[in-house]
Amino acid sequence: MFMREVSSKTRPNDSGGRDCVSTRWAYSRSTAEYSSPMVVPVPLVELLDTLPQQVWQADATGVLLWMNAQMAEALGHPALPAPLAEALHPEDRNGFITAWQEAQCADSFEREYRLGQTWMLAQ
Repeated sequence: MFMREVSSKTRPNDSGGRDCVSTRWAYSRSTAEYSSPMVVPVPLVELLDTLPQQVWQADATGVLLWMNAQMAEALGHPALPAPLAEALHPEDRNGFITAWQEAQCADSFEREYRLGQTWMLAQ
């Protein structure tokens, strides 16, 4: 899964979507180590850690199996495996869980949600 920051502030619009008030990239690189049950080739991990986007992989139940350094930084370096929904804004958890479960029967997943006060778009 690839994640990117949508904006620092968004507001609902009349068409059911969201208008971005301002967009910014607020990721920092981290050298902190975190363990994972997933085996990912080292060159790929190094490449994914250099991306400004948050990159992660979760199982069918929504449990994080792997994340890059930017995602680990945003979540406070949790031990893996860890349920992703627990890290989301409380108002976004149920919708995220429902969308994730529905995505297991489909070939795609897209959902806006908040990590703290920052809106994210998972695809």
